[in-house]
Amino acid sequence: MLFLIVFNNASYGQDNEEWKLEKVITIYSEEGEENTVINFNEDSTHAFFRIVNKGMETEEKRDHAIKRHKESRLPFPNFYTDLYTISKPKNINSLEGIDYITVEEYRNGGYYLSNSVTLICEMKNGTFLKWENAYHMAYE
Repeated sequence: MLFLIVFNNASYGQDNEEWKLEKVITIYSEEGEENTVINFNEDSTHAFFRIVNKGMETEEKRDHAIKRHKESRLPFPNFYTDLYTISKPKNINSLEGIDYITVEEYRNGGYYLSNSVTLICEMKNGTFLKWENAYHMAYE
């Protein structure tokens, strides 16, 4: 299944010359995918999307980050980027005109999540479900 996220956000480019708007993260999710988790309920009114942050891919890396936090009083490490929505999705037929980035590009940095995020999921019949106003859940 192909999954997409449309970010209604601003991201500052690597060249520090312009803000990029409405980026899409395109994810191909296979069984056992290590860097993403995507779930939505049967009637599709709840959707959850998780990206494992760069450097936090394994339990050992997360344990090491927690140990460093305890020893140095650094801020607690953020393991994931989580997005959640409880709205009914719209059905759309095409993604024509949507600009996108890969999950790896997102994980490598340079993208800022605003409060408003749109989630898009391709269905088996070739149409898409589009959830608007998903929320970025931050953990401290």
